[in-house]
Amino acid sequence: MLAYLVGLLLLAGASGADTAVGWVTDGLRKVFPQTRAPLVASEPVIACRGETVGLQVVLRTGTQAVERARVEPFELTLDDGAGIRVRDEQIFRQHTVLVTVPSGNAVREPREWPDALIPQRHVRDSGIPARRTVAWWLDVAVPDEVPAGEYQGTCRVTVDSEELPLPVTVRVADVVLPLQRHVRANVAVYHRDILLGYANRWWAGEGEPWTVETPDYQAIVRQMYELLLQHRLCAYDLPVELTSPEADDYYADPRVHSIRVPWVDGPESRRLVDGVARARSRGAFEKLYYYAADEPGPGAYAGVREVAATVRKLAPGVPFVATVAPVEGLQGAVDIWCPNLGNYLGLGYLDPAALAERLRRDEQLWWYTCCVPTGPYPTWLVDDDAVAPRATMWLMARYGWTGFVYSMAHGWSDDPYASVASFNDTNGDGLLIYPGQRYGTAETFPSLRLKLLRAGLQDYELLRLLAIELAAAGQRRGATVDGRRRVRELTGRLIAAPYRVGRDPAVLRAARQEAVAELLAARRDDLVTWREGDTLVGLARPGTVLSVDGRPVAPDTSGRWQAPADATASIEVGDPPLRLHRDFAAAEDSVAPPDLVAVAAPAARAPVVDGLADDRVWETSPAVALANGVVFRFAHDSDSLYVVATGAEQATVVMDPGRRHDAAYTFTAAESPRRAVRRTAVGRDATYAPAWQAVGHGGVVELRIPFQSVGGPPRAGDQWGMTCIGYTTADRAIWYDHHGDLRALPTLRF
Repeated sequence: MLAYLVGLLLLAGASGADTAVGWVTDGLRKVFPQTRAPLVASEPVIACRGETVGLQVVLRTGTQAVERARVEPFELTLDDGAGIRVRDEQIFRQHTVLVTVPSGNAVREPREWPDALIPQRHVRDSGIPARRTVAWWLDVAVPDEVPAGEYQGTCRVTVDSEELPLPVTVRVADVVLPLQRHVRANVAVYHRDILLGYANRWWAGEGEPWTVETPDYQAIVRQMYELLLQHRLCAYDLPVELTSPEADDYYADPRVHSIRVPWVDGPESRRLVDGVARARSRGAFEKLYYYAADEPGPGAYAGVREVAATVRKLAPGVPFVATVAPVEGLQGAVDIWCPNLGNYLGLGYLDPAALAERLRRDEQLWWYTCCVPTGPYPTWLVDDDAVAPRATMWLMARYGWTGFVYSMAHGWSDDPYASVASFNDTNGDGLLIYPGQRYGTAETFPSLRLKLLRAGLQDYELLRLLAIELAAAGQRRGATVDGRRRVRELTGRLIAAPYRVGRDPAVLRAARQEAVAELLAARRDDLVTWREGDTLVGLARPGTVLSVDGRPVAPDTSGRWQAPADATASIEVGDPPLRLHRDFAAAEDSVAPPDLVAVAAPAARAPVVDGLADDRVWETSPAVALANGVVFRFAHDSDSLYVVATGAEQATVVMDPGRRHDAAYTFTAAESPRRAVRRTAVGRDATYAPAWQAVGHGGVVELRIPFQSVGGPPRAGDQWGMTCIGYTTADRAIWYDHHGDLRALPTLRF
């Protein structure tokens, strides 16, 4: 449990508004310069052994500036004297950067965002202006061997000549996270080119340019690799040659979960073949993967298949990764599918149920994020909330995905402390660590997002342990228990679809605590539960003291018990009691069309597409009114769909004909046709050039879309997926935002 207590410091001779206020909180909310009130957490946070918990120490100044502020190292101790130290190297000052062009997440105005974490020992100017809030990030690393229990201590903040004591309490659960990583978390470090160029520009000085063999440069590369490793990520490539003796230490390190092998570079490809042989001889073959096929389109499929065949010949058994959603054109060539979270190279969304079928075929699924998608998807961008990076790991646990790749860790501008602008008008894409030269060191520093990713990766390990313990408890009671389903239920509190992810820290915090409690109950009492209709059914050790919603329940001689229960149930079990909250309502995604229907009226005569909208059919066609005043109407004859948008300067219609979910058609028009797009599982169809009409003027836009351009005509009563977007000179409104998911489109009925 973390004590979220506020300590007050009255500076000498000051009172009221001159008061500097400090407090301690967890890492589930970002702290901004304008943050005023203490961040209060209503629920405790539990740390596992072998886990690193992130705390934030926050200080807000009053009317007087502070010249020097520093968090002192401290120790948390148990009653019996066991301790957890927070050393100076585990304390980081948070640096904020002004984002002037927001990425497109929830916050759409310019703001300073925290991200770079400067080791406190490197901070030169620790002053704080008046009426400003600053924060430090603290890594509380819980050793494997410490006993479970409540650890308490005092974190002291030195503020000029005064000292502000802040009480801190961490409750360590009797759960040990494994040292071995079970998420193949990979990020690019281009130490042979991009990083080397940066090093020669900023670090090498005026002497001979550095090369990959320069000892000082090699030390930087190794430090970067270790920094990522400390946060449960692996750089794509080892910082040394796979065939070198130095590589053996990495092969033996249980923290190193993934190693990309060299690319095919000829008929023999000796670096690839010899590197794989060395890794195999050192027992590290399972860590290897081949990744060179980056976002291949249909025109590249033949080349990908050829390279994959060569890899199978030269390095049999090394899995072949491609950053693409499963497609038939690469079936048999790709071992690990790695789609973009928003599948922007395909239909524009991922269907977890379809991907689950791939898992049932023993295929593997990784994923990646980058400058797309942005909100409402959870992102790793600087200007997103603190829950988002962590929630992506819950998303992985929910859907059974086991790895990811990320474009780069060191996407630095000339001054990344002043600008984190990145591709596609986003902020922080390809940037997870920061260079230290501004602070007089070649050491690289972590980001706040890197800490949040580590927290999520630790959550993944906890959820994985829960599934294992539930299955084991059932086995001890002679039953088959699907622990993975319970993980889906827990993650369902946060995630309803990849683009429908809750951002409430309290929800994530409560679900994590529940996972710890259930894991302990399964291990201690063999407690597992599931739902059969309106009945809560469970197993426990015979004689276990158990109550459900306050009513005593007695297991029979086999340990089986049952009780009436709604979608949720409060369970108290054992002595001392563990309190659990079971939620059965969200094991699977619930994506369905909204209860919105537009009707395409039959036209006795084809409307004239002239931008006047004076045909008789428009008088009887039902209206679809948007929030900005734009009104759409639809009609059809045997050949075409007709659309009119009144009050609009531009109009867009998105359709899924027949609700087949295999193609999306988008037509946009203003005074004339603007664009027509067809997307399928292999992405945008560059050959799509339908013959369609559109005319617009005076606030009216009319479209004629031949049915032959969208796969054929509907029959009477057919229902298509459809939404529409109306643009005025002032704004834009959408009938229903499906976030690219064809399954969530409203209905157009013929």
